[in-house]
Amino acid sequence: MAEFSLQKVTDEDVGRYVCRQYRSGQHQGQNALVDLSVVTMTEHKDSEEVNCSVSTFEKPCRLKVKWLIEEEEEDHQDVMTSQSSCSASLKVQTGSSNTLRFNSWTCEVTDGDQVQKFLFRNPPSGDKTGENT
Repeated sequence: MAEFSLQKVTDEDVGRYVCRQYRSGQHQGQNALVDLSVVTMTEHKDSEEVNCSVSTFEKPCRLKVKWLIEEEEEDHQDVMTSQSSCSASLKVQTGSSNTLRFNSWTCEVTDGDQVQKFLFRNPPSGDKTGENT
């Protein structure tokens, strides 16, 4: 039986997979169903906005997505967040002191009692401007 792994996962890979274990060519144990979701973070530099969205196999989406801001940042009046099913956006008012400090913010995805956190990182300088994922 061929073995494979998903690399450079995209929204097109979202779906339900069956995992089977083989030993010496013989099927071992029960099959396991695995639902693959993809988290995408996109920065819109022109509008000082960062979006975090999850593409998921399950419809309607039951995942909760929100932005977390580091505790040591005291003033959040210039930061606006919004949430909807499977996505959240964070927008900084133009000219604020928090402008382009997205690397200190984390996208939190909750699935029932499981929580995963994804740190947004600004792309290295020299990367194309505009939308970065």
